[in-house]
Amino acid sequence: MLVIIEGPDGAGKTTLVSALHRAIPAAHVTHHGPLPGVTNLSEIYHQSMVEHSGLTIIDRAWVSERIYGTVCRGVNRISFGERMELEQKALSLGVVEVVCLPSLQACMKTWRKREEYIRDERQFMTIYGKYAVYNAVMTNPMPRIQYNYTIQSIGAIVSRIRRAIEV
Repeated sequence: MLVIIEGPDGAGKTTLVSALHRAIPAAHVTHHGPLPGVTNLSEIYHQSMVEHSGLTIIDRAWVSERIYGTVCRGVNRISFGERMELEQKALSLGVVEVVCLPSLQACMKTWRKREEYIRDERQFMTIYGKYAVYNAVMTNPMPRIQYNYTIQSIGAIVSRIRRAIEV
């Protein structure tokens, strides 16, 4: 089983990952950050999915590279073929993708309070917009749950994820 948590900075990913881990302590949690200078990114994401038996929760995966990479570096380091392979592997493991996307205002409020990877407001807004498009248009075959912390309780979304993965 695999849960992939995606979303822009300030969207509630880390809070959700922590709540899921408290609800399912046996789960293995992996956090992926910007990973600058890494050339074998696809291998890192693949390894994150398969290195542990049982439930794995991944805080950011190849979707983030597609969005952050193009905005911050001008390049996505995951090729189309690699993305297809990663998605197929995730599907074979019983994946559920959770896209955290509250309103732009809520994200910005949280983002401004913390030291995040993105510090430029224009970049932040571009990234948020790309996640909004990604969330609105199903661009991969993985089952998806949408989470907005301003209208859904953390307990309700954790319960929904647990039902989706049948833990």
